[in-house]
Amino acid sequence: MIYVYQVNGQVLSAPWVEVFFTRATPGGAIPSWGIDGHILAQDGETVVNTFSLAVSVRGSSKLLSEYWEFIRCYMEEDCVEDLAELVALCPPVENRRESFTFGLQYLMKMSSRLEWIFLPVMLPLDLLAGVARWVAMQTSAIPQWPQAVQDACVTEPDDPVNVSAANNPRHLWRYVLANEAREEYEARYARQTAANNRIRAKLAERYGKKTA
Repeated sequence: MIYVYQVNGQVLSAPWVEVFFTRATPGGAIPSWGIDGHILAQDGETVVNTFSLAVSVRGSSKLLSEYWEFIRCYMEEDCVEDLAELVALCPPVENRRESFTFGLQYLMKMSSRLEWIFLPVMLPLDLLAGVARWVAMQTSAIPQWPQAVQDACVTEPDDPVNVSAANNPRHLWRYVLANEAREEYEARYARQTAANNRIRAKLAERYGKKTA
């Protein structure tokens, strides 16, 4: 079952198999791509409601396909524990608003220390964007799922999967600036690579072909 918290405070619900997902783009010189889910009427053609997944990719849609495969595997495949290993960073927003510091860290996140060369230019822009982001967070309501949804999604006390901000990298600024200790980086890379390989093996076994 899918539950969607809408900006008007209402909650949509629909079985996963009954939602039609498709790529979506507003166009433009450098188009950005997202994923929309359409809830259809009983005729299977009329769209009665639409929601978007939290992703926006500019240029190539390859990353969009990878994002979709993560969601699809979570909903359809038996590999949740391995998927959890692929998540390196979670916003600390459970029952609270995002802080200015984390918002800035999220905006500044780098993939390589080579990006340091752009820091003098990007830092002022990130600070401005961080202030705007913080204002948006402070003036937004904290989503609260209805009790019926919470009751339907109760987590077992002994559930081995825990994806939350509690598992974020210990030295968050070093992670954001691509400056972690080699041991920390290599340990996380090894875990993620092993998890990715296990997922690929499961999909290959189920579908009888090599997965991309």
